[in-house]
Amino acid sequence: MQMISALVHSHKLRIETSATLDTRSLQWQEGWFKVSDGSVSLATEGPYIMKKVQKIKNTNYRPHNIKLKSSKVPQPSNNVVRRQGHGHSGNQLPFSDGISANQHSKIWNLETFDDITDKLTSGRSVYVVVDATTCSKSGYPVPNRFHFGMHIDNFEISLDKRKFHGDLLKFSAMKKVLYKSDIKDILREVKVYRDGTVVVDYYIMDSFSNHVTQQAMAVCRIYNSQTKDGHVKFTSDPFKLVKSVKSFGSLRASLKKGRDSRMVVDLTKCSHTLDKTTIIGGTLKDYDFLNSGNTIAATIERIYSNMDTESIITSKNAFALFSINNRMTLTLKSRNISKNSSDFFLDKTIQHRCIIGKDSKKNGLALFYSP
Repeated sequence: MQMISALVHSHKLRIETSATLDTRSLQWQEGWFKVSDGSVSLATEGPYIMKKVQKIKNTNYRPHNIKLKSSKVPQPSNNVVRRQGHGHSGNQLPFSDGISANQHSKIWNLETFDDITDKLTSGRSVYVVVDATTCSKSGYPVPNRFHFGMHIDNFEISLDKRKFHGDLLKFSAMKKVLYKSDIKDILREVKVYRDGTVVVDYYIMDSFSNHVTQQAMAVCRIYNSQTKDGHVKFTSDPFKLVKSVKSFGSLRASLKKGRDSRMVVDLTKCSHTLDKTTIIGGTLKDYDFLNSGNTIAATIERIYSNMDTESIITSKNAFALFSINNRMTLTLKSRNISKNSSDFFLDKTIQHRCIIGKDSKKNGLALFYSP
């Protein structure tokens, strides 16, 4: 931060500025204050989105929407120019060289398979809004709750070039709803393919008998801001600070401070595994401090449709055990929920061992938190 004083037309002003520059934006704050009473004459806030332009020659460049008046001191005002982020209106960004609000929104929108998975595997929060009512259907009646949104909590990425559809991202959410005066479970599972295809599976299940009472499916596309095509829109806040966790001590401190913590495990890199295609991740919501705080136990769960067995709904659990020696043991176990409450079984238990450390790409385990 820099601070200077200036005398402008007999008014003494205090000018404060601070700036942080990265590859995509300039975080800028500037304030002009009257020394006499501390009132604000001018205040601005960033970020301003950077745009590569041709070098301007033989001219004194000035931002297009600033009018300089030599005869007057900036008057006290409550108007503050703030950053134009997600959900803001306006055709032009302040102090930007012809960058529209539509262009600005692109840094929030995720429009490819790599955009989405890169954000998820770097510990960032990703949100999705799906309007499956406008997608191609598969003969099922359109349910009432086919236009929905969710925060991608727990996810699974399959990177298998041998399969017909190739790389695949899967996530889901189950919620209880009041349905015709009864309580029902709604499962909505979303599968995103590398070519931009999005398959949405929808199930309504009785909460007590586990009978599936309604089923639907739709095939959609990821939203494209250029063509306005697609009905599945992914977004992520690019300005939210995300930090990596490099040790057990840092993880424990982060959780004890109540910070939003996430885990991403590349099972292809962990030891004691034959899995060569899968990456899983999720939020560490519920956790226990064991052995006087020297061990942390956490569980992430993903509920999904499983048509490979007699069951329809499967609960896949990842039990993580972090130890003070910077080791993590991950136990995977699924419970297949049948149409009948008495008909379920547990599949085999699979264990993976990973290392908490600085080289997450080599060790297979990445931990993050948001301050």
